[in-house]
Amino acid sequence: MNSFVFATDSNFARGDDALIVDVPLYLEDKKALFAWFANSLSLPNYFGANWDALDECLRDLSWIQQRKIILVHSKLPLSGNKADQLTYVEMLNSVVQSWNSDDAHDITVIFDPSCQSAINALTAGA
Repeated sequence: MNSFVFATDSNFARGDDALIVDVPLYLEDKKALFAWFANSLSLPNYFGANWDALDECLRDLSWIQQRKIILVHSKLPLSGNKADQLTYVEMLNSVVQSWNSDDAHDITVIFDPSCQSAINALTAGA
């Protein structure tokens, strides 16, 4: 079971205390994905550009002023590598589940509904 929202409109998640980040379409490999996250979320200098480091940073987010962080995906990144896609999806799911309502931050991951079958197919064998 995943903790993602599948919607074409992310306006329901917007608010005064929200950082909305649109994940671009061109993130086809891990290097590009890690660089994009480092830049878009102003990840700390110690970010190691690997899955464990991204997971750790997304569970912290103490440097971000807004309480809500919303990652909006119009498509599933890393299309050239199913193993990396699965790692990405599983990591995001785990990160979303790790936040509690009383935490300093809350993260929401939104995917376009067209991504749902691909995500279900990826995670079915995991």
